[in-house]
Amino acid sequence: DLYFDAGLFDRAMEAYQAVRAAAPERRDVVEKIANYNVKVGEEALREKRLEDALAAFRTAVDANPLHPEAERNRIEAEALIAARDARMAVNQDALKQGRDLETRAEQEALANRFAEAITLLRQAEEAYLTVSDEFPAEFQQRTRGINNVHYRMEELKKGIMANAQTLSGSGFDAGFGEAARAADPDADKQALRGIVRNAYQSQLDALQERLKPALTP
Repeated sequence: DLYFDAGLFDRAMEAYQAVRAAAPERRDVVEKIANYNVKVGEEALREKRLEDALAAFRTAVDANPLHPEAERNRIEAEALIAARDARMAVNQDALKQGRDLETRAEQEALANRFAEAITLLRQAEEAYLTVSDEFPAEFQQRTRGINNVHYRMEELKKGIMANAQTLSGSGFDAGFGEAARAADPDADKQALRGIVRNAYQSQLDALQERLKPALTP
């Protein structure tokens, strides 16, 4: 008790455990071990140090399985840890989903399917936004993911507007070039240029209409 009264709780617990091992019938010692560890566990629980709380409650239950609070608190700590781990798993799954969608978006972009790429990037952003701020490391990944998605969407939108003429696989009529080449070779060149220009503008308007959902913030 001298150690305990002096505030040297760790030393006191070591001494009490030694007494308990030598004289397990000492109920006074058993109660002191259990009561102290319940108190330690409850403080850890308030501070959300769940593993520390669980360890303390287990020590209390081991000392006195009939303690009125130790077993109940042990069960509560285990439930809180399980719930926390489940939330962590949900966040990690969302991050993985976001990364997978980003990868698919890059594959679409490499194939010049920019509208599809932007759609996938928006889905990736939605996945990242479901990650909570409860876990700092995962929240940092969330922030990086969202920033990267925004950057890539802006890049793709600029690419669409600057290089619309290259998007034959994503909206332009693949037969347009062949149709222009098949035009009457003896036709007036000025008139032919007008036909080509009008056809190109028509194709461009159709492409812009198709990409409107992707280009709209």
